[in-house]
Amino acid sequence: ADGVGNCKCPDDCKTMAGPAPVSCEQKVGALPSVAFKAGSSKLSDDAKSVLASAASRVRNNPGCQIVVVGYCAGDKREQQMSWDRVNAIITYMVDKEGISQDRFIFNYGQQGGDCNTVDLRAAVDGETGPNRVDPPHPNLRKN
Repeated sequence: ADGVGNCKCPDDCKTMAGPAPVSCEQKVGALPSVAFKAGSSKLSDDAKSVLASAASRVRNNPGCQIVVVGYCAGDKREQQMSWDRVNAIITYMVDKEGISQDRFIFNYGQQGGDCNTVDLRAAVDGETGPNRVDPPHPNLRKN
């Protein structure tokens, strides 16, 4: 009489709600790791081609953020090298591939990875972080 129905939901109505949302990890897929020469933060030509192919997947998913993870934090020099490498990748992706700086999460000096490698991955839902970080030990940077 008041216009509000009180029918119970049939058992199959939960499946009728539609497909579950697709996460950025599923949309972007596995992103590459970038290897650097020991003691260097310069991107090789191979690294640039790997980043170019990753950039197309990132561009095709504008709502997804990308985490750039550098490893090693044993001492100040390792921390700075990790920062330099993460910065080199983000700078390349912004300047050469045209991806907005706001799409990246800057993450350096992590434990558990190869010191000469930087990993890229899609951020999980709700993951946040800075897209720019000041160098930890700028006096240790190589020119």
